[in-house]
Amino acid sequence: MTFEAEFTAHAPFLRALARRLATDEHTADDLVQETCVAALTGAPRPHGLVPWLAAVLRKRAARHMRTGTRRRARERTAARAPISADTADVAVKLDVARRLLQHVEALDAPGRDAIFLRYYENLKPQQIAARLDVPLGTVKTRLARALARLRERLDADHPAGRQNWLPALCAIGGLDPGTLGMPPGAGAVTTRAPVLRLLRNAAGLVLITTVAVTSLSWHANDPAPAQSTTASRGTALSRTTVDPRVQRDPLATASPATLVHGLVEDAAIGAAPGHGQPAANVTVRCRLRQPGGSASSHGAARAADAKTPEVLTVPTASTVEVEVTTDAQGHFQIELPDDAVLVAAKADGTEVLRAARWSAAKGVDRPPEQLVLTRYPQGRLEGIVTEPSGTAVAGARVTLTHRQDGERVAIETSADQDGHFVFATADAGSWLAAEREGFIQVGTSELRALPRGGWQPARILLAPAGTLTVEIVDASGRPALHVDGVGVAVGSTETGLFAATDCRPRTPLLARAPTAQGAATLCVPAGLDLVLLAGESMFVHEQDGQGVAPGSPTGRPISVGAGERRRLRLVLGTDLSVHVTVVDPDGQSASGADLWFEMVHGGYLESIRMATTDASGRFELPLSGAWRDQLLLITARKSGDSEGPRAVRRLQIDGAEPMFVELRLAPAQSLVGRVHDASGRAVAAQVRRLLRFPGEGDWIEHSGAWRTDEHGAFRVPSIAGAVQRLEVAGDGFTTAVRDDVRPGEPIEVVLEPAKRTRLRLLASASATAIGEVEVRVGHLEADDGVDPAWPALGPTTAWSHAALHALCTLPVPQRIRRPEGIWRLEVHRRSPRTDADARGVVELLLDRGPAWISVSARGPDGEPLSRVTTGPVTVAGDEVELPLTLSNTATCRGRIRFGEHSEHFAACVALADDGGRLLMISAPDHDDVWETVLAASSPGYFALSNVPIGTWELRVGTREELERGEARRRRRVVFAGELAEPIVVEL
Repeated sequence: MTFEAEFTAHAPFLRALARRLATDEHTADDLVQETCVAALTGAPRPHGLVPWLAAVLRKRAARHMRTGTRRRARERTAARAPISADTADVAVKLDVARRLLQHVEALDAPGRDAIFLRYYENLKPQQIAARLDVPLGTVKTRLARALARLRERLDADHPAGRQNWLPALCAIGGLDPGTLGMPPGAGAVTTRAPVLRLLRNAAGLVLITTVAVTSLSWHANDPAPAQSTTASRGTALSRTTVDPRVQRDPLATASPATLVHGLVEDAAIGAAPGHGQPAANVTVRCRLRQPGGSASSHGAARAADAKTPEVLTVPTASTVEVEVTTDAQGHFQIELPDDAVLVAAKADGTEVLRAARWSAAKGVDRPPEQLVLTRYPQGRLEGIVTEPSGTAVAGARVTLTHRQDGERVAIETSADQDGHFVFATADAGSWLAAEREGFIQVGTSELRALPRGGWQPARILLAPAGTLTVEIVDASGRPALHVDGVGVAVGSTETGLFAATDCRPRTPLLARAPTAQGAATLCVPAGLDLVLLAGESMFVHEQDGQGVAPGSPTGRPISVGAGERRRLRLVLGTDLSVHVTVVDPDGQSASGADLWFEMVHGGYLESIRMATTDASGRFELPLSGAWRDQLLLITARKSGDSEGPRAVRRLQIDGAEPMFVELRLAPAQSLVGRVHDASGRAVAAQVRRLLRFPGEGDWIEHSGAWRTDEHGAFRVPSIAGAVQRLEVAGDGFTTAVRDDVRPGEPIEVVLEPAKRTRLRLLASASATAIGEVEVRVGHLEADDGVDPAWPALGPTTAWSHAALHALCTLPVPQRIRRPEGIWRLEVHRRSPRTDADARGVVELLLDRGPAWISVSARGPDGEPLSRVTTGPVTVAGDEVELPLTLSNTATCRGRIRFGEHSEHFAACVALADDGGRLLMISAPDHDDVWETVLAASSPGYFALSNVPIGTWELRVGTREELERGEARRRRRVVFAGELAEPIVVEL
């Protein structure tokens, strides 16, 4: 395969990657062009072309970013004013340096230690925190306070304040006082790091430079020197936005401040806030946000009166974390400027007390007048060990594990005769496990702390064990010796079990056993549907003691009884190979020919391999896994000749023996045509090719697309032996289809202007608030060209919660063939505008004609809302306003219990409205997959989520029965929120 063809095939991927990495379209185009040039130089590609191209493009993008950063830094440096020689007086500099070091010695022990470790031993704050065994936030606060005190004392030493000592420090550190005229934050951000790196070997100068740089940042926002004592008392200062081209006045005006009062208390489990005992000497960490702030920090100042609580002065930073300590009555205060926002406050806990938190909700600009941070005891952890059937497991050994200093620490207890266990205390990062002889753990619940202390009851699932011996053979029946091992997992049909019991599978693989002579023995959970993984194949069903491929209409789930020993045979087509020989039109071996192997999968051609023939024109393709009854498309072409001879062969894989095929290259043929509008003007369009082979009913969409040139002409390679269809789409035009096109016959495509309707979805004033909306629109392209007589879409069109069309459940946009024609699915995601004139309005442009519309949404906090559909409608007219009402949703859990004489079957559940139509629902943790019928687990557990508020009929039966509208058991259920008690259905 030529590089030109390979690069063209992967160009869309590279352009998309470049647009994500680059700052603008022009840079993205340059990156793609540079990547192409690098590939043409013949660099090695050991891991394939696509990963290599992606790596080259990322390196080019990083180089562009570094180059731009350095260029901007040089431009800023060149634009600065030269340093005045007047500030370089040696005596003044030495005096300032001596005074600074004296002030460092006079600091309190915590501040002096922090300064020494940071600027004399050149340790990072994280390293200092580890050495002193204190939180990182404490280190940053100590450094900020120490630097603030050093600035205050230097101000006090000089009558004129900072204007005297600041130029001297700038001269010592090699800084430019002109930084004061730069935009907010630019001086501190761009100058500090280079100077620190330059002077890291001179500890004293590093500290001097740091004080100078942080002072530069603050000097642009500080009040006049005569007012500097005000800043030291805790008054936060505001920023003044100026034109960066104008020299800034260093005298800023102080803005009013807000004083926030807080209280930290310790309460009993379950007590309401405000009913606890004051917590003294507790560290409170606060996170604040101030728009447009500098990256430097301002230290917190302690009140002069030791009897008053500590007052925290907010640093002028975009986002900063600071801390304050409560007084003897548990009180603390935070002083912040008007434009700063307190977004979070956290009171630390001990090994007994949980941390207390407060976070600002969306849209909250100010905290309450008094913050009450209530800490609750963690309390004891209670739980139960049961089988999936609900039977208690007595005598199980239960382990509670957590990490401490990087090591695992575990404590153990035993379950009583009712399966209950208790731990006196637990940590938030702990996890549970249980074991008992003859059982295997399949799931456990996560530890969840209750809002007012204590823990939500936990559950551990232990299933009785069985033994499964797996025999692995190849297509010819010989042992598959190359398979290293076999793994077993719980099948997806058991989703209801874990959702209903609030548990998660223990691990993706419950067990794994190595193979010996093509066989492996596994200890597996009994009574559950299992999935086996061997090599690259997965088996979820079995028939007559042999595993069958996923999606097979025959067979039953793989399962083992308690204490049962079973044997299962898995057939892998590991010895199956396709031997390809390519010859030229004269019958001579075609060495170095390019080969493409594509597998037909779900109506698409999926590329599985690209290769090149050897010197004798041969290539062998090994196929691993169960490849029975698969359709393989092989394309051959002379390397480097995109217009030269080619050959295409369709091959049906039987999975039994090696297959041999000869491809004879023949002169290439193409589908040639022109695209224009009704007036004859050329149209820029995209052309896609679909294939259908004799005996196959569905169209296959071939990967890739072709664009017309400036004259509207196109040339698409033809596939011999297949019926071909072209779909031509242009922006602003309707899609045109040309069936049964043949090479050699000119193809003329006339595109008509698209007729579209503006759809405005208007959220009802009484409806639940909407955060984001997903609209799925299915357009029908009828085979006979005659639109069905469906009702017109209009303001009176009724929304329904029922799924009126199978396309409603598709997770991704696709083209699906139905008896009426071809459905084209589009997905639109929107966030409703929040301005007063268009609150809750979503606008779409839809193609006119037969369609259906399905809408799902989430609330402002991300909670799922109900999903509704119009059913089949006809879109017409210029504009349609359609009222939209979405409701909150509920969840429920339940279990189907089979009686002693009841027939056991693969039970499923569904919900129906009063008209008998099935609702669109989903399973927990699968909000994006909507279905009408959900399978219950083997023990009969099920869980439903995203159920619209209302009264619905719960139906139980097989999948086929429920889809036909039948049921073995029906029950009316009122959904008004999360149902606390599980629903029990007796059969």
